[in-house]
Amino acid sequence: MKTLFLDMDGVIANLPDGQSQCWNMPEFWATLPKYDHSDELVDYVCSRFDVHILSSNGGGPASTWGKMQWLGMYYPWLVEGAIFTKCKYLLVGPNRILIDDDPENVRPWQRSRLAGCHGILFPNPDHPDQSTELPISYEEILRWLEKLSL
Repeated sequence: MKTLFLDMDGVIANLPDGQSQCWNMPEFWATLPKYDHSDELVDYVCSRFDVHILSSNGGGPASTWGKMQWLGMYYPWLVEGAIFTKCKYLLVGPNRILIDDDPENVRPWQRSRLAGCHGILFPNPDHPDQSTELPISYEEILRWLEKLSL
């Protein structure tokens, strides 16, 4: 079974634009709303892949603590294998997939020549760096994941 790393902020947790002043407050991270598609996406990938949350710890220990609280509330089965690091490229490997809304995180996965390694740019209109790269639609992501899970 392939391993899929799923980003939180901007993919399943709705991180409001311009809120960086709150990043060192754990309650900020713990109370982020889910997107409408979050449950469907998590259920879909968990039924086809070995799923791990891979999220940045950009707010330091406070963000990690808050994100763990958030995961425990919404997706408790993903807490144990969650990974928090800014260095997501370190997990590039064969038969590994990353879904992330940040082009900088996705590029090393897309450039990898390792078999089965894929980076999927998740559409997030609030992410400032996506203006230069066009992510595929949510529906296209689901179709692509179906092919990758075979």
